[in-house]
This record gives sequence, C-alpha cells and structure tokens, in this order.
Amino acid sequence: MLKKNTLISKIIQLSNELEDSLIFHKKSQYILKELGTLDFLSEVFEANLLDNLFLRKKWNSFDIPHLSIYTNDDIDLKYHIFLPPKSKNIEMASYLIHHHMEYTLSSYVFFGEGYHTIQFDKEITTNSDGTFNMKISKDFFHAYSGINILDSWCPHVIFNVSTTTATLVLWSKGNTPVMDVKKRGNYYPDKGNLNKIDEEEFIIEAKKEDNYIENSEKHIQAICYFMQEIGYKNNSFIKQILQSSDLPESWNKWLSFLVSGDYIDSPYFNEEINILKKHISISDIRNTCS
Repeated sequence: MLKKNTLISKIIQLSNELEDSLIFHKKSQYILKELGTLDFLSEVFEANLLDNLFLRKKWNSFDIPHLSIYTNDDIDLKYHIFLPPKSKNIEMASYLIHHHMEYTLSSYVFFGEGYHTIQFDKEITTNSDGTFNMKISKDFFHAYSGINILDSWCPHVIFNVSTTTATLVLWSKGNTPVMDVKKRGNYYPDKGNLNKIDEEEFIIEAKKEDNYIENSEKHIQAICYFMQEIGYKNNSFIKQILQSSDLPESWNKWLSFLVSGDYIDSPYFNEEINILKKHISISDIRNTCS
C-alpha cells in the first residue's frame, strides 16, 4: 500500500541504508512530519477503502482504530486514533504496561492535544514472591506536534486522552539483542506490587468481552468520525465506494454520514477491557515504580 509514494520511498530507502534502528528513527522524523497532512491522510484513507481485507476486518475490542499506510518485513506505518472515554478520566491508563519486544517505535502526534505516557527502563527484575520491579525512565505529556521514540524492549503505558488524538506510528526491528522473552508481557500495579499477565492470557481475558459485530461497528464509526473531524471532503470518491454491492453494512452506514455531512458522534469504547477491569492510575504507577 502506497509503496510508490515519494515520502514512503524515502522511508524505505532510509530503512535499507541504516542498520542502526534508533538512527533510522531519528532521521525519519522530518518525513513523519510530512505524513501528518490532510492530503496524505486522505490518500491513505482512500487506499484502505479500496482494500477488501480492511473493509471486512473483524475488529477486536482491544484494537486501536487505525489506518494502514505501509508495511514490509522491516517497517510498519499506521495512523492510530485515540478517543476520549465516557468517564473523561485522563488519570487512568488506556492499556496495561507493555513493551513491543524487538521493535522500536516512533509516534508523532499530528492531531489533537496528545496524551500522558510513562516509560520504563528495559531491565525488569523478578521478586521472590513472583512480583516485578520496574524503574520509570520518562514521565511526560506527549503533546501535539511531538515525536517520541521508544526503544525496543522498553515498557511503556499511555493514559486516556481528553480530546480526540491521532498519531502516526512507525515500527522497525530494533538493535538490542533479543532478550530471553518468548512472549510479550503485560504488567499492572496492585496494592503496591507490580504483577504480570502474558499476552496470550491477556487476549483470552479481553476476548471474553468481545462482540465482533459491535466492535467493528464502533471502530468503523471511529475512523469515519475522525475523517469528518479532520476535514475530509472527497465525496465523489466515497460515492463510488458506496455503489459497491458487497460493501459491509457498517461501512455503508458511516460513509453515508460522511457524504451527507450529518454529524458523526465519537463512539465510546469499553474502557475497562484493555486494562482487564483493573484500576491503573498515574499515581498508582508512580508510587509502585518510584
């Protein structure tokens, strides 16, 4: 998808030329800034709507609403869309503490205010009682126009947004030697201790609350809501998509809102699923990992 785009070609070229992942991410920052425009976002949105696999995707409750830009064996580019929860509680975590294993991550906030995030040192020690220790390395608000680079194996956590926020994210395989970790771990504070749940167990627990039809509807609504918010206006293209006889019902519904100009409400996702109904606040994490 969009491989022949000039800016994407530049990122691919940098990825091929630079073996050091952190240097690659630093040198890619100026390109990421150019990918956060309405024109390019519109091109990506339309490319996704021409992808039948995307149109028929069954979204999980724990999926971040997103648009795919480009992916190969070395890099992955996406737009992520974060919506405020019904509770409006920006002190609460959106997800459990986690790392992205061998992948380095750049995130560029190109729309909205941003979100608070906490990052940790790579070293995670295990106590005799089975709990864990982490040390906070960064504790900051990832604000509009900012780019943050998260090194491979560095745990992090993000918190609820106060306003609709969108990021451009770039993943690539990092330089750090592969650690002795077979599965991604997810961590959470509990009564002053830090506990862990493996990724497979997390997915099993999260899927207990899953309803693919409802989740897909909300994710599609979220994407169309965001495109309306950012000012997407190519009605002639959307009308062509709407003429497809096999267009999924939810896409038909929300794309019709885009064409008509009727206001699309921001959907509310179940904010407890991705934290497994646990209370995970900024202060809880600071107190546990100080």
